[in-house]
Amino acid sequence: MMVMYLIFGFFTAVISVFTFWVALQFGINVFVANIISWVIAVLFAFVTNKLYVFESKSKENWHVEMGKFFGARLVTLGIEMGLLYIGVDLLHADDMLSKIVATFVAILANYVFSKYFVFKRK
Repeated sequence: MMVMYLIFGFFTAVISVFTFWVALQFGINVFVANIISWVIAVLFAFVTNKLYVFESKSKENWHVEMGKFFGARLVTLGIEMGLLYIGVDLLHADDMLSKIVATFVAILANYVFSKYFVFKRK
């Protein structure tokens, strides 16, 4: 399970950072770019986590899992936004460097939420 999470977590992070970068290229604000990248990455992450990482077989309750998944990811979005604020606005660090650090922290928190809250096995 951990290996699969690392593989799909890596791809999710790449999607998140890449879409963030693309949004910045269009002149979109750092925080709006992060929300756009979050939506795209979370949709990818839900499908891959459900099917390949945690191998959830629940079909009739997929919407409950999805609600929990997005709820947990909203918490880590808040963490990411806070870290971006600290990095970009307070420390005046590079946007992309701040995003990469924030994404790494979010990946760790997301694993904990997914394993113990969203896709927990009975």
